[in-house]
Amino acid sequence: MGIIKTKASSESAVLISGVSWTLLQVLVGQGSNVLVRIVLAVLIAPEAFGVFTMAAVISGILGTMTEYGLAAALIQMDSRKLRREHFNAAFWMSIFLSSTTFVVLAGILAPIYAVSLEEPALAIIIPVLMVAPYLHSLAIISRVKLARQLKFKMISQITMTAQLISIAVAVVLAMNEFGLWSLVFQAITLYGLMAAFTFYQTRWLPSINLSMSAVREIYKFSGYDLFHRMFIYLSANLDKIMIAKLLGSGPLGIYAICYLLTDVIRQQLMSAVNKVMFTGFSRTKNDTEQVKTYHLEIIQICTLIVTPFMLLIILFAEDSVRLLLGEQWSAATIPLQLLGIAAIIHS
Repeated sequence: MGIIKTKASSESAVLISGVSWTLLQVLVGQGSNVLVRIVLAVLIAPEAFGVFTMAAVISGILGTMTEYGLAAALIQMDSRKLRREHFNAAFWMSIFLSSTTFVVLAGILAPIYAVSLEEPALAIIIPVLMVAPYLHSLAIISRVKLARQLKFKMISQITMTAQLISIAVAVVLAMNEFGLWSLVFQAITLYGLMAAFTFYQTRWLPSINLSMSAVREIYKFSGYDLFHRMFIYLSANLDKIMIAKLLGSGPLGIYAICYLLTDVIRQQLMSAVNKVMFTGFSRTKNDTEQVKTYHLEIIQICTLIVTPFMLLIILFAEDSVRLLLGEQWSAATIPLQLLGIAAIIHS
């Protein structure tokens, strides 16, 4: 009994450490990202942010399809049943799905989308931007291996390093008048470096042998997750598509900045906690009381972090917009306050 308690407390300590490091990653990474978007907003017009957001909606579909629930499936699988064949199957499934989705989105959907929104540049921007999530898919197994080993400190260090380098790239490009392409190449740099750094830590390489039984087992875990994730993604981005269609790139750019400062930060903070706690859930899924404890801890941590931050945004929105973003973003004050209130309710 003492050994079991010691093991449980040890895992709890690892999870708490994981939450701390992952939250640090979010605070540094998202804080730096917000800061650089503010800098870029001074250099780039709202219309450019709007066009980038239009492209990001389609690129994000590839990011959602890439995972296909594979990471979640591999993390949830019992360690006693998990074999190299499962990792190999998940990798090739990811590559096949990513490549197929890339071709369909770039070759068919992007041109139609560009014509529909009357933004011809999207037909070029979208395929280039999709390189970022495609690179991300190449390191899916390496990320899972680090997560299963509870190496959240290493994951956080990799992510923070890649974020800071990509931000530097974006600022340099923006200062040299690359406009919205600064944001595009920031994304590519970020995911490319994360993939490279993660691979360096694990040195995992796939084999050409594909076990169909492993594919079926992975699909059993991940099939439903794909449809769930895609439904959530499209629901979360329907507002951006409607604003783009009805109001155009300028209002969408203003909305995108406000959304970044409020709901995106809320999502990132909650995601940081959920990523770590999900691993805890998978290890204690048969212990109902422990799962309840983890769930309550997630709610408490997220509420304590999100609410004070959003209150500051709501109270000082007008001055912050004028001082940090400039007059071209003055229309962002009221949307920023409304989205801040929504973020508090949502948390």
